[in-house]
Amino acid sequence: MNSYGTPGGTLVRAGGWTTGDRAAQGRVGELACAELLGQAFSADPDVYVLHDLRIPGYQANVDHVVVRGFHILVIDAKQWKPGLYWTMGGTTRRGREAVPHADKQTLAAAARKLRERILAVGDSTPAVKPHLAGLRIDAVTVVFASNDNGKVNTTLYRPKDGTAIAAGPRAAGRLKKMLDTTGSPAPCGPILRSLHGLLPDQTTVTAHGR
Repeated sequence: MNSYGTPGGTLVRAGGWTTGDRAAQGRVGELACAELLGQAFSADPDVYVLHDLRIPGYQANVDHVVVRGFHILVIDAKQWKPGLYWTMGGTTRRGREAVPHADKQTLAAAARKLRERILAVGDSTPAVKPHLAGLRIDAVTVVFASNDNGKVNTTLYRPKDGTAIAAGPRAAGRLKKMLDTTGSPAPCGPILRSLHGLLPDQTTVTAHGR
């Protein structure tokens, strides 16, 4: 696995409403998610993980973007109260309590903006364009418990903008299955270099492929 960027970096640099306990809690979630991604993909040299990406036209940074060939996971790390989250009729609840924040669709918007950027790479790079027919971008919310009073259960949770995975022993395996880490992916160097340009903290990336 190749990793770039700083998990939770925006929350460290930001001010205003992101300061204090809320920012600290968010950063803990992003760091925990980065560790989970390491567990899932550390043995795969074809996986590229970019943390804390600024996506043009999207109001907030994306916590993590995982790239393998032309399959991409856009990941949002959350810390929610323990409990059973379930969705019915478009409304999500924790137990009997409605939780409106679980029904937001911000991650889908980020995935759309990311797709637009990648398609633009294809327009400017003829060698890439044929591969874009197989481009797949999945939005994933990874949920961690915000305290030690129990676990988060997302078995019955149906987010409006993708898939939810509760942190736990099976989370790394689910992420690997979603990304499909079998076989060798098509080269995606131009896409990786384009995504690298969205990192607030610039580092050098040597992407496989041209």
